[in-house]
Amino acid sequence: MTGHDERRAAVRERHPAVQAFGSVREVYTEPAARRPGAVVDDDAFVSMTHVNGVVSQLWASAVAHGSGPRFRVLGDRACFTIEGMDGQEDALAAGVLPGSPGWGVAPEETWGRLSGPGGVTAVPTEPGSYEVFYQRLRTALREGGPLPVDPHSTVPALEVIDAAVRSARSREVIALS
Repeated sequence: MTGHDERRAAVRERHPAVQAFGSVREVYTEPAARRPGAVVDDDAFVSMTHVNGVVSQLWASAVAHGSGPRFRVLGDRACFTIEGMDGQEDALAAGVLPGSPGWGVAPEETWGRLSGPGGVTAVPTEPGSYEVFYQRLRTALREGGPLPVDPHSTVPALEVIDAAVRSARSREVIALS
């Protein structure tokens, strides 16, 4: 394995997008421009097969009237769902400022739900902190500190996006190396 390959493998292991299911082995996508006169895709389905055999699927649509869960993880013994978006944007729009009491704390009705044989359990959402990212970015730009996101950690996600674009063109499953 070359130094570049070793670094790529290490990045794949650390990347947040693959922490749940591991590295992606194959990608298949079906994009569509559904609105009359649309010049860009406004609807998409992406299927990713991970190295460990888990299949994750993403649906995104700018035209769907209703919405399902924001996140849903299905297993043979349980299901985890999250409805809606992070509340920080709504809080900012309402005039609540970062650092205010309760900033970033999600109300219980928006917490995730773990459903299984024993019933449904609310799972508290970790408090959000958009401002920390921007504080770290400011420090990196002004003082030369570390970036808030390691640029190398984005490589696996970009490889998946590239494979998804190639799959959309060919309508075939694309293997990642």
